[in-house]
Amino acid sequence: MILRGALLLAFSLCYLALPAQYPERSYSGSWGRTMWTYHFFGDGNYERSSSGHFGDVRFSGNYVVRNDTLHLLSGYNASSGTLNEFYLLHEDSMLVDLGNFYDYAPSAAGRFHMSRKRYDLMPAQPLIPEMLPGTDSVARSLHGKKIQISGSWKLDSTFVHKVYTNDRMRYNSFGTEYLLHSDGTFRISEPGQVLVLCRWSLNEDEEGSWILLHDDTQPGQAAYSERLLLLFTDSKRAMLRGGSGQGSYTYYLSRH
Repeated sequence: MILRGALLLAFSLCYLALPAQYPERSYSGSWGRTMWTYHFFGDGNYERSSSGHFGDVRFSGNYVVRNDTLHLLSGYNASSGTLNEFYLLHEDSMLVDLGNFYDYAPSAAGRFHMSRKRYDLMPAQPLIPEMLPGTDSVARSLHGKKIQISGSWKLDSTFVHKVYTNDRMRYNSFGTEYLLHSDGTFRISEPGQVLVLCRWSLNEDEEGSWILLHDDTQPGQAAYSERLLLLFTDSKRAMLRGGSGQGSYTYYLSRH
């Protein structure tokens, strides 16, 4: 009996020491003028490569799979936020980064996938509840909203609704950034150039909270103005709607 118990214990320890076995899988997608490719090997190792604007960079480490969640155990910390700890193996066969919410499609010869932000998978939050000191909730007061919307944002995508064309999502591949400075200045820029420089303010009426963009027109210059309805913000994400009716559009922004 003692010998049998020892053999069973040794067998169990050997079994536990075996590397995890998973089905090999690969995913790829493009955003930020970069193609991103993930290879998950059956022994619990992975490699993420990129080509394009971000550069030809490779990261590697270990991972485990628990139910529908793929958990990177190492190798992601120095990736500038392009590689994160947790990923969702979504039921639609996509891999979704639960840090920045970009999705990636199963790799296949000749297939090109333009990654999109999966806002449908972001945690649901109430629209403009009261902001409490020391929390990251969104604000009810106009002053609180102005504090939260101030700062630097990256334009992720724009949903455009046209009368004569289909609704469509345009993904930002130019690194467009929005800066709503607390002193009332507003700037839209892309790497190496400023596209718009003007003033901004936040007002409210019966329809909601509006961001008003306007420039101090100089002689000989065309005036710039835009009125955007603040649909949602929680300090990390924001949704702004411009236009009206069939000509409306929605900007999706996120923090750097």
